[in-house]
Amino acid sequence: MPHTKLVSTIPKLFIRDTFFISTGILSAAFGLESFLLPNRFIDGGVTGISLLITETTTLPLYSLIFLVNLPFLLLGWKVIGKNFAIKTTIAILGLSLSLALIEFPEITGRNGSSCSLFE
Repeated sequence: MPHTKLVSTIPKLFIRDTFFISTGILSAAFGLESFLLPNRFIDGGVTGISLLITETTTLPLYSLIFLVNLPFLLLGWKVIGKNFAIKTTIAILGLSLSLALIEFPEITGRNGSSCSLFE
């Protein structure tokens, strides 16, 4: 009987994970394309490093997001496990594809000025 419960739980977990990963991908892509990039803000972490490299080279952000994350994906596979690395790779590829293929509206402040909390 416990085996049946496990099998019925797997599709629910897959649907839940897919929903949250997709929502995260679209939220991150929207934030980057609509707010950070047009207003020339820099984020932290791997995204920030990718943004800085994009500003100083001709490499597109969508490819850098994936390339800069590669060492961390391999480390995650080794330290945390295969499932984590696979889901993270899917999320990073999804973000890269979203940045490359989806156009989001720009969010700017009054009169087209840069958005900030202090405006």
